[in-house]
Amino acid sequence: MAVRAAPPASPAEPMWPSVCVKALRACILGGVAAGATPQALFAQLGVDPALVLDPHARVPHSTIVRAWEEVPRSLASDAFGLKTAELIIQKPFDVIDYVMRQSRTVGDKIERLMRYQRLMHDAADIRLHEDGEQMALSLRFRCQPAPPRHLVEFIVALWVASSRSALGPAHGPEAVYFTHAAPACDLEHRRYFRAPLHFGAEENKLVFSPQVLALEIPQADPALVEVLDRHAQTLLATLPQSTDLLTDLRNLLRIELQSGEPEVQRVAKKLRLSTRSLQRRLKEEGTSFLMVVDLLRRELALRYLEDPALTLTEIGFLLGFVELSSFHRAFRRWTGTTPGQYRKGGARRQEDASS
Repeated sequence: MAVRAAPPASPAEPMWPSVCVKALRACILGGVAAGATPQALFAQLGVDPALVLDPHARVPHSTIVRAWEEVPRSLASDAFGLKTAELIIQKPFDVIDYVMRQSRTVGDKIERLMRYQRLMHDAADIRLHEDGEQMALSLRFRCQPAPPRHLVEFIVALWVASSRSALGPAHGPEAVYFTHAAPACDLEHRRYFRAPLHFGAEENKLVFSPQVLALEIPQADPALVEVLDRHAQTLLATLPQSTDLLTDLRNLLRIELQSGEPEVQRVAKKLRLSTRSLQRRLKEEGTSFLMVVDLLRRELALRYLEDPALTLTEIGFLLGFVELSSFHRAFRRWTGTTPGQYRKGGARRQEDASS
């Protein structure tokens, strides 16, 4: 069989930022509230249950993307992010939850959200800016793959829930904007936000009156917030400045996959690490060698299927599968459909695109 070379990588390799484990924990809790069992969700995502109990744990952005894609889809929930935000707002998990609760005003609260945003996500870009005569709190991500709509809605809904928890249930934004398309049914969104909704916008943002920034938070404790600030600043200073290991591993695996199933011992040697050191460092990132391989195969499979010049057999070979049936089983596990159905633009693919 003549096998073509793999399609070239995109000009800029996706970043591999780390994310606070809170995002994964929230997704699991939302799935359990919707009827799934924790055991099933951990197995589905290939995650160690002990990981979500450590408030200082970090996981790769790609793991969070996968979780917030697969769990809402498996539960057929159109408002998963909103319901999850309602569920966890009364359950503080990390220092950011506590320090924001003790801020004196809404403006102070937002300032701390922006100051410590890297504790939540290395590539998050949260900004407060003027929007005509109003103010806007916006959310962007400087990384790929793009976060699923349920994750974006969860974050924005959490902002609203946090404000209502501090100021009362009547508080809310003047308008809400999302870059993604409107869901098939937006009744839950209208109920939750109680404000004009705009989908397909240029940015994700909440718009509100400038006077809101001066509103005082009744339960604020100035003495406690100073202690929490020092702790948050210490944690911020200890964050790794880069995730070069994951980038190097990903780039090497792209080559290794073309020769078959990657072997951790061989890959570790090429990275000038012992097998044990590679596995330990990946564990510290909240992932594993097998998970990185699996996530990379999934990403490459979706990219290769966009190229009509590549046959399914060739794609399976480029992904390191010895047999086409193995590729089909893995792809069904990733997406719930077959490679052929995905390429033909079946119903499942359309659902993924709308998400």
